[in-house]
Amino acid sequence: MTNMFEGDNQTPWLTPGELHTLGFSMILYPTSLLFRAVRAIQQGLADLRQRKRMTSEAGVDLMVIGRRYDDRQISEIERFAKEFL
Repeated sequence: MTNMFEGDNQTPWLTPGELHTLGFSMILYPTSLLFRAVRAIQQGLADLRQRKRMTSEAGVDLMVIGRRYDDRQISEIERFAKEFL
């Protein structure tokens, strides 16, 4: 097992094939999505402060979410969220 960390500029970035050749059968990318999500949240907050609407490139629309989750799942998410409001 190995962890591929992005953002430290020290870890050499090897492809899964190269890592497999080195004997690794499990490769983790613990920061790859996290860092991108943080950047998206920062940009979203900046846009909200400036009263900008979300562009189609910046995120998915309600129809995409609707196709991904059925009404029952959305109701469960809403119930869960209300517990913490």
